Amino acid sequence: MKKKFIAKSVVLLLVAIIVLSLLFYKEILNFLIHLDISNSNFMLIYVAGCFLYFFTPLPTTLIIILNGYFFKSIGFYLSLLLVFFGSTILFIFAKKIKNYFNLDLGRIFSKKGFNLSKLTTNNFSIFLSRYILPYFIHNIYYGLENIKIKKFIPIIICAEIPMLYALNSIGESLKNLSLNYKISYFDILSDKNFYYPFFIMFAILVVINYLKGKFKK
Repeated sequence: MKKKFIAKSVVLLLVAIIVLSLLFYKEILNFLIHLDISNSNFMLIYVAGCFLYFFTPLPTTLIIILNGYFFKSIGFYLSLLLVFFGSTILFIFAKKIKNYFNLDLGRIFSKKGFNLSKLTTNNFSIFLSRYILPYFIHNIYYGLENIKIKKFIPIIICAEIPMLYALNSIGESLKNLSLNYKISYFDILSDKNFYYPFFIMFAILVVINYLKGKFKK
């Protein structure tokens, strides 16, 4: 009974965070952008605010750029930690929902004659879909799938490193940052700070899959 109460409380808390973040999206970003992080107290508020932000369905791109803008190279590691904790908690949250409601995405789609799970749950699909699906949806979707967290987290961290590095570099190079700052996917994909790490991370994934296949034989 106590576990169910805790589970429901966590669900309600996350739902409340999501709803409030959607309602006050611009206000939240404006507050974070204009915090004086030279003051240690405000810096803690900023980091805590970013931590909560990564539990919401709001786009994370501007926050990652903001980390690079404020903290320079250290911003990359802060963003990586935020992605790690945010993705882990959202993944576990989705897994709890799946178990609580006894959801099975593979069974649902197989009844419609389409095996979505088989297509999306291999290592390369998890890696590449990180660049296609929004951060929040990606974490929730794979939490609802029959994927173990010890497989999911290392793959998405490998996928995130090139993007985080590129966005952090953009943040470092900015002199001014505002809510009107726009960046396209082409800007990121054409940046050497993205595609060099991307090919390295992808090559590592290929080698790991190759070696796993060898050891299984």
